[in-house]
Amino acid sequence: MKVLTDARVEKVLDAAYDSVADGNYAEGALGAIDSIENYLEMGVPAGQYTQVREEKKHSLEWYEVLFAAVAAAIVAALPCFSVMRQYKMQKEHRQSLGFHMAYRADSALHFVQNEEQFVNRSVVTRRIPKNPGPGASGGSAGRTTIHQGSSGRMHGGGGRKF
Repeated sequence: MKVLTDARVEKVLDAAYDSVADGNYAEGALGAIDSIENYLEMGVPAGQYTQVREEKKHSLEWYEVLFAAVAAAIVAALPCFSVMRQYKMQKEHRQSLGFHMAYRADSALHFVQNEEQFVNRSVVTRRIPKNPGPGASGGSAGRTTIHQGSSGRMHGGGGRKF
């Protein structure tokens, strides 16, 4: 983590970016490995320091959990009560249908043959620029940003969409 600072990680990604963006993954991996080897030979840069990124711990209070549970119960109960009200058996209707539920009297099933023809297909493509653009290699030259995972171990590195 000390040899590969944030700026060096961005340069490693730059070395692999063009090849990977073109779909040549092996060449991109070799470019990244070559630049990492160069940085390992160069050693730890002068002025290097490690900055631990503070991660916000997400937690819920008891009243938030209670509110969510009550809201979920209400939302789940509304459709149930609505269906029960619609299918409620009324005495006169029940007798006329021979004690079948009311929803059976008003229900019907009809099959209709439907035929569709495929008319056209359109595909939209766009070119993704190969260069990461200005400001992509961010970070301080001597800073290595790391974070602590749930296991308690420290992790570092960078990433980019290709």
